[in-house]
Amino acid sequence: MTPPAATHLNPSRIARHAFSLIELLVVITIIAVVIAITVPALSGARDLARKSSTESSINSLVQGIGQFQADNQRAPGYFSPEDMGSPDNIDRGFSAMQNIMLELVGGPVEANGLTATNLLRVGPIRNEQVFVDPALIGIGDKAKGYYTPDAKDYQPAQGVEATADHQKLPEVLDAWGMPILAWVENDLGSTMNDNSNIADFAQIKAGDASDPARFYWAQNAGALSSQKLGQRQIDQAGDSLLGTEVTEMERVEHMAAFLGSPNSSVKTDATVRSILPRVGRGNVVFQSAGSDRVYLSDEDKGYGRIGGDFWFGRNLTPGNNVNSGQYDRKDGTKGSIDIVDGFDDIVTSAGN
Repeated sequence: MTPPAATHLNPSRIARHAFSLIELLVVITIIAVVIAITVPALSGARDLARKSSTESSINSLVQGIGQFQADNQRAPGYFSPEDMGSPDNIDRGFSAMQNIMLELVGGPVEANGLTATNLLRVGPIRNEQVFVDPALIGIGDKAKGYYTPDAKDYQPAQGVEATADHQKLPEVLDAWGMPILAWVENDLGSTMNDNSNIADFAQIKAGDASDPARFYWAQNAGALSSQKLGQRQIDQAGDSLLGTEVTEMERVEHMAAFLGSPNSSVKTDATVRSILPRVGRGNVVFQSAGSDRVYLSDEDKGYGRIGGDFWFGRNLTPGNNVNSGQYDRKDGTKGSIDIVDGFDDIVTSAGN
């Protein structure tokens, strides 16, 4: 028998089927470039979708408030803005949005004086509370019908600094899973004029000045005091311009810059830091923290563009006063801007 012929492999043919080190590096580089292009694009697309969803939720809230005001001639809220600004509420953490939902959606089931069993005891003041059963919110004869939240976006917020019952009461969440803040104006607050000071517009809590303010920080203390808010445990206390690691004076200045209408001011001839808003953006101002999940982050580009001075007067001028010049706007004109536009927060006003 003739043995089979030996098979001889051509080394050059083997080499043609293998990748050289250079070829592998080229492939890896191409993959890295594709990832570098694709991942941010996908992330950006997701954020755009979340922004659109959040804007839709806020627009529904705005419509509900409009209908409520038409029926009741006031902004919704079981407790008054003055109550929501109570010093008690800084520790109790009952939010303005929770208060609004008690009237837009429904919820209170009993008055004080009864023993709560499966009910939540809620309210901004220790001795003035109502009982709410979360399972009955918006159901049956307790329903108000001004707003119907999506179940997935109406959940207790994680990490709020609040009483146990307030931690269990649902909040309206944005598409990033963070509570949408509501800032409700106090109709009994001071009328702003050229003799006004910052405390006439904003205070940390009711009673910080002899006259009532238009807005109180305490109505959102639960979220803004948190160091671990939301699923990602965001440090609002330290990262937000409205957080507790900012001095109280700076916080009220930031509130005026954010909540004041950039189209109407008082003390316009004063230095930039002394210029104040004449009116608020609306009876109710809704605020989503946006994609960075921080309410007015000092890392936002808009903060750097105004030199780190988040004062209301920065809407009018980049200089020391209005006479030192105004902004060059995109349309080629000079004038004022809205400094909030430089942040990724979604801010929408409601009410008259």
